[in-house]
Amino acid sequence: MSIFVLSITWYLPPALEHQLCQYVSYLGLASLSHNTIKCYLSAVRHLHIAEGLPDPQISRMARLEQVIRGVKSTQAKRKNKGKERLPISIEILGEMRRTWQREASRDA
Repeated sequence: MSIFVLSITWYLPPALEHQLCQYVSYLGLASLSHNTIKCYLSAVRHLHIAEGLPDPQISRMARLEQVIRGVKSTQAKRKNKGKERLPISIEILGEMRRTWQREASRDA
């Protein structure tokens, strides 16, 4: 019995900024977290370096950083949807002050 090893070589073209932006948008729409997307981008960078391609300098791609920030912002809004933060009223501030003063006099 003989074993044949098939060696496949393929050419990986360098990723361009607009391609990475589309990739990040796709991952964001697929509901992957911001941190997971950053890990995927580091894997893309690793593949580039492993294949002998130039480092894509992902951290220097301004448009890509904007897309990543947009995904993070969208996820934060989705996460906080329905959680309305009420403003602090004068009455609440007064009650907080009285509580702190009572605690301070107890500690003294």
